[in-house]
Amino acid sequence: MTSVFMSKLQMFVRSIITLSYLSLMSIPCMVFCLPWLLLSCIYKITQTIQSKGTENEPKPCVVIFAASKSKTLHYLRLFKDKGYRTVAVGSDFYITCGAGCSIYCDKYYAIPAPLCPETEATYIDKVVEIVINEKADVMMQIEPRYTPSDVKANEILGNQFPKCTILAFETETYSLLDNKMAFNTKLHELGVRAPQSHLVESEKEFRELIEAYPDKRFILKPVEYRQADRVDIKVPKDNDLLQKFIAKKQISKERPFILQEELLQPEFSSSTLVVDCRIIAHNCSDQSVDRMWHNSIDKPEIDEWVQDFITKYDEPLTGFLTFDFMRSSTDGLLYPLECNPRVHTNHMCFTREENVIGELSKHLHDPDYTCSIIKPTHIKETYWLLREIALILQSILKFDLGTVVERVGVVLRGNEAIFEWLDPLPFLVLNFVQIPGRIVANLFGQQIIWDQVDYVCGNPLIN
Repeated sequence: MTSVFMSKLQMFVRSIITLSYLSLMSIPCMVFCLPWLLLSCIYKITQTIQSKGTENEPKPCVVIFAASKSKTLHYLRLFKDKGYRTVAVGSDFYITCGAGCSIYCDKYYAIPAPLCPETEATYIDKVVEIVINEKADVMMQIEPRYTPSDVKANEILGNQFPKCTILAFETETYSLLDNKMAFNTKLHELGVRAPQSHLVESEKEFRELIEAYPDKRFILKPVEYRQADRVDIKVPKDNDLLQKFIAKKQISKERPFILQEELLQPEFSSSTLVVDCRIIAHNCSDQSVDRMWHNSIDKPEIDEWVQDFITKYDEPLTGFLTFDFMRSSTDGLLYPLECNPRVHTNHMCFTREENVIGELSKHLHDPDYTCSIIKPTHIKETYWLLREIALILQSILKFDLGTVVERVGVVLRGNEAIFEWLDPLPFLVLNFVQIPGRIVANLFGQQIIWDQVDYVCGNPLIN
C-alpha cells in the first residue's frame, strides 16, 4: 500500500515539474514561432487560392493512422509534397495532436482506440469506413498496440475495397513476423542467420533453461507487444534480483516470453520499405544509444542480411520491415533479435530530396519497376528539441558536463524532428497541448505511473 502511494506521489510530483517546464518553455517557443506561423498562414491561403478550380481533379489519397506519433506527421509531409491528398487518423483520448494541425494534413479524424473488446468493433468499423469514404489509394498503420485490430480491418478492406494498397502484410505474414518465436523458427527454415531462441510459458521452464546454461547470459522479451516488458529485458544473475525480475514478468501461457542468449551491445536497428519484395528505402541506426534520438549509419552487414531475408522469403512482401540486431560473442556476426512489421522512427531521417514517396508510387503502379535502394543522405541525426533541453538542464544540475557537451552536439549537428519553417504549428501543439493534455488527463483519470515523457509518441505514459 505504501509502495503504491509513494509511486503515485512521485508521479504527481513528476507531472507538476513537467507541466511547469513545458509552461516555461512555451513562452520562448511561441515568440520564436510567431513569425513562422504568420508565414505558414500566408502560404496556406496562397495554396488554397491557387487550388481553386482544381478541387474536383482526381488526386491520390493516403490515410495514415496513429496521428499522435512523430513519424505519422513526417510521412504526411512526404506524401503531401508528392501531390497526395492526406488524411490522418488519431485516437479520441487526445485533445488534439500535432499531425492533425499540420498544413500538410487535409483532413483529421479522431476515433476510439481498440484497447478493450467494447471499442475494438467500433475501431474496425471506423477504419473501414474512413478508408472507403476517402477513396484511399494508400494506407499506413503505425501503432503497434493496435496491430490485432488493424489486421482484422485489413482483411475486410481487402474484400470490400481492394483498390487501396495497404502498406502492411497479409494476416498470416503479419502474425508470423510479429511473433518472435515464429519469426526465429522461420529464419532457420529459410537458412537465414538467426540466434537460438526458446519459448517459455511458465516460471519453471524459465528457471530450467537458465540453470541449464549457468555461464550464459540471457534476455527475455514478450511474445506480444507490451512496452513495459520491452524495457527491462536482461535476466539478472543475482538471485534476489532474479526473483524480482520473475515476479515482474508474470510468465504464463497467457503471457509467454522468448528467452534468447544475450548478444553484445551496441544494438542496431534497420527499417526497410518493400513492395512485392522490391526494396525502396532502407535505413540503419544505433538502437541502444537513445530511443528518442535517431540517426543514419552505414552497416553493410545488416544491408546484406536484410537483402538475404527478403530474397529467400517465400511470399511477396509489401510493407515495412524493422529488425533489431546485436553481435554474437562467439562468431562476431550480427544476429537479428526480432522483427517489427511496421515503420521505425529512424525513417524520419528521410527527406523530400530522397524522393521515397515518388519511388513508392512508381513501384505501386509498375510491377516491373525497380530503383536503387534509397538511403538517407541529407539528415544523419534526428532529435526532439524540448527533450534535449531538459536533458541539458538536468545534466547542468548534476554537474555532468560530458552529457551537456554531448547533447549540445546533437542539437547542433542534427535536425529537429517536428519543427518546419512553413509548418511550425505541429511543434507547438505536440509540446504544449498534446503532451500536457495527456499529463493532466492522467492526473485526474487513471493515474498511471510513468517515468518520462515520450516525445516520439507524443505521450508521457510509457506503459
